[in-house]
Formats: sequence, structure tokens, C-alpha cells
Amino acid sequence: MDKVLVLLILASLIAMVVGLIKPGLVIKWGEKKTRPRVLMVYGGLFIVLFIALGMTGTPNSERGSSPGNKPSVAAVNESPKKDVSLNAGEAKMRLQTWVDKHKFPSSVSITAEDGKRKLDGLESECYVFGLIGLSRTQMILVDSKTGDLFINDGRIMPLEEWYQKYIIQDNNTNNDKGNKNTGNYINKKFEWVEKPSIKDGYIVGKIKNISNREQFPTITFALYDSKGNQIGTASDTLMSLKGGNTWSFKASVNNARVTDYEFSGID
Repeated sequence: MDKVLVLLILASLIAMVVGLIKPGLVIKWGEKKTRPRVLMVYGGLFIVLFIALGMTGTPNSERGSSPGNKPSVAAVNESPKKDVSLNAGEAKMRLQTWVDKHKFPSSVSITAEDGKRKLDGLESECYVFGLIGLSRTQMILVDSKTGDLFINDGRIMPLEEWYQKYIIQDNNTNNDKGNKNTGNYINKKFEWVEKPSIKDGYIVGKIKNISNREQFPTITFALYDSKGNQIGTASDTLMSLKGGNTWSFKASVNNARVTDYEFSGID
């Protein structure tokens, strides 16, 4: 309808212009073929058609909301974002990518996925992995919907925040071995030469006697199950360790339920 009105408006405008030049070309009826009559007929027709076009035309704002038109950009942007759903393999790959981009004081690796759990403080279920190779195995959580990484180290916190707060500081201090402020320092008697790790059912590592006296060390570790409950201890004892010497300890775990450990102390 709009197109027809536009064509008629153009036709009336052309007829009016031509009639002002030669009225006889557009006035085919009556005796008076004058310019005023051309203006009255075709000018009036032009005005009437123009008003009709204004009354029948649909405003742009209404056209945008009609069912047949595409939604506006604003409407598209307001639509809710869909969460990314990860399977166990994708979750482990995301965690492995993160590990590969970060530096640790010792070689670390990721355990197999240990189920999918809903933990307090997190909105979605998370895949659970273990990060081994540090002083104790860390529980890592991968959000199954967003892919965000967390650690449960007594409390749940973002993995990157934990790394910056604890691992970076340890990396920076490990360069000054033997100093009380280094990451290798245990107490005034001992320091780590090789930090603890699990191997073949034993917690193994190496310490050094940094005192000037002979020591008779017993090293102890707390053992935990998959739920974080302490279920025992592991220890090793050496009858004599002279000042400046090192000791390769080997504490037997001897419990299939053990999934984690923590250094308790050395006397």
C-alpha cells in the first residue's frame, strides 16, 4: 500500500510541474485549462496522498517489535548466557592446561578424576582431582558448568589465588637454601633437601641436619582419606644424624584408604 501511494504522489507532482508549463497536457476536461486549475487539481491531490501516506505508514519503532521482524540487538544481548557443560575429560584437560602454564617448586601431576560432587560454597557440581607432588596432595575442583578452577585447602578458594598466595612465595624463597626465611627451612635443626612425595606406598624425601650437633630424628606425617578425615600417621626414625649430613627418610603409608598426607613435624 505504501508503495502505491508513493507512486501516486510522484505522478501527481510530475503532473503538477508539467501543468504549470503547459496546462493543456494534464487538463483534458473542461474549458478552463489554466495554471491555477492545475495547482488546485494536482496540488490538492498531492497533499491528500501525502497525508494518506502518513496515516497508513507504520513507525520504525513499531516495525521493530512486530512478530515478523528480527529481534533488536538489545533484545539479543538481554538473553541469558548458557553455561558450558564439561565432561570429566574436558575438565581434566582444562586443569592440565592450567598446570602446564604455572611453575611449581617440584614436579606435579594430576590424579584421575575422583567423582563429581556438590560442595558448600559452590553453586554447581565440581569434578574432583588430586594435585600431587607438593608437600601434600591438594584437592582441585573444576566447576562442571563454568570450568572455573578451585582448591579445597581447608577452605575453598580460586586456584589461581591460592597459587599466587602460597606457591609463588615458596618459589621466590627457595633460592636461598639454609636461610630461615626460605621455603626449605623446617626448624633450627633441619631443612628440606628433597620435599616429601609418595612413591610405591611410602612417603619419601630427604632432610639435612643444619645444626652443629648430632640429632636423632623422627619424622611424622598425618594421613587422610578421600573425605579429608585423618585416619592415621606415618613415620620414620633414624638412630643418628650428624651435623651437616642428610637423611633419606621412607615412611610407610600401608593403608589403601589414604589419598592425602600432611607433614606433621620432626623431632
